[in-house]
Amino acid sequence: MPAEDAHRDTGAPVSHRPLRWNERTFLFALGSPAFGMALAYTFVTTYGPVLIHELSGPALTGLIIGGEVCSRCSCRCSPAACPTR
Repeated sequence: MPAEDAHRDTGAPVSHRPLRWNERTFLFALGSPAFGMALAYTFVTTYGPVLIHELSGPALTGLIIGGEVCSRCSCRCSPAACPTR
Protein backbone atom coordinates (compact mmCIF):
# COMPACT_ATOMS: atom_id res chain seq x y z
CA MET A 1 0.00 0.00 0.00
CA PRO A 2 1.56 3.35 -0.99
CA ALA A 3 2.33 5.86 1.73
CA GLU A 4 0.07 8.42 0.04
CA ASP A 5 -2.97 6.19 0.44
CA ALA A 6 -2.74 5.19 4.09
CA HIS A 7 -0.87 6.03 7.24
CA ARG A 8 1.44 3.25 8.41
CA ASP A 9 0.21 3.02 11.99
CA THR A 10 -3.54 3.54 11.72
CA GLY A 11 -4.39 2.80 8.12
CA ALA A 12 -6.16 6.17 7.89
CA PRO A 13 -5.80 8.17 4.67
CA VAL A 14 -3.05 10.76 4.68
CA SER A 15 -3.64 14.20 3.25
CA HIS A 16 -0.70 16.36 2.24
CA ARG A 17 -1.07 20.07 1.91
CA PRO A 18 1.36 22.45 0.27
CA LEU A 19 3.58 24.45 2.59
CA ARG A 20 2.51 27.96 3.45
CA TRP A 21 4.82 30.86 2.71
CA ASN A 22 5.87 31.35 6.36
CA GLU A 23 6.64 27.62 6.66
CA ARG A 24 8.82 27.76 3.55
CA THR A 25 10.62 30.81 4.90
CA PHE A 26 11.19 29.05 8.23
CA LEU A 27 12.59 25.93 6.58
CA PHE A 28 14.80 28.06 4.33
CA ALA A 29 16.12 29.93 7.39
CA LEU A 30 16.90 26.61 9.11
CA GLY A 31 18.53 25.02 6.07
CA SER A 32 20.63 27.95 4.83
CA PRO A 33 23.36 27.83 7.52
CA ALA A 34 23.77 24.06 7.14
CA PHE A 35 23.99 24.37 3.37
CA GLY A 36 26.49 27.23 3.68
CA MET A 37 28.72 25.29 6.06
CA ALA A 38 28.63 22.18 3.84
CA LEU A 39 29.47 24.24 0.77
CA ALA A 40 32.31 26.07 2.55
CA TYR A 41 33.76 22.79 3.87
CA THR A 42 33.60 21.32 0.37
CA PHE A 43 35.39 24.27 -1.20
CA VAL A 44 38.07 24.45 1.48
CA THR A 45 38.87 20.73 1.39
CA THR A 46 38.78 20.62 -2.41
CA TYR A 47 40.49 23.82 -3.44
CA GLY A 48 42.51 24.65 -0.31
CA PRO A 49 45.38 22.28 -1.08
CA VAL A 50 45.41 23.39 -4.73
CA LEU A 51 45.59 27.05 -3.72
CA ILE A 52 48.29 26.36 -1.12
CA HIS A 53 50.30 24.44 -3.72
CA GLU A 54 50.00 27.29 -6.22
CA LEU A 55 51.12 29.89 -3.67
CA SER A 56 53.86 28.02 -1.84
CA GLY A 57 54.98 24.80 -3.47
CA PRO A 58 54.85 21.09 -2.75
CA ALA A 59 56.91 21.04 0.46
CA LEU A 60 54.74 23.49 2.39
CA THR A 61 51.59 21.89 0.99
CA GLY A 62 52.73 18.51 2.33
CA LEU A 63 53.54 20.01 5.72
CA ILE A 64 50.16 21.69 6.03
CA ILE A 65 48.15 18.66 4.93
CA GLY A 66 50.36 16.19 6.83
CA GLY A 67 50.47 18.37 9.92
CA GLU A 68 46.84 17.78 10.73
CA VAL A 69 46.74 16.42 14.27
CA CYS A 70 44.05 14.87 16.37
CA SER A 71 42.31 17.09 18.90
CA ARG A 72 40.89 14.19 20.93
CA CYS A 73 44.15 12.85 22.30
CA SER A 74 47.71 14.04 22.71
CA CYS A 75 49.19 11.77 20.05
CA ARG A 76 49.92 12.91 16.51
CA CYS A 77 47.45 10.58 14.85
CA SER A 78 45.08 11.74 12.15
CA PRO A 79 41.49 12.41 13.25
CA ALA A 80 40.19 9.64 10.98
CA ALA A 81 42.53 7.01 12.48
CA CYS A 82 42.35 8.07 16.15
CA PRO A 83 42.46 5.09 18.52
CA THR A 84 40.14 6.88 20.99
CA ARG A 85 37.47 7.25 18.32
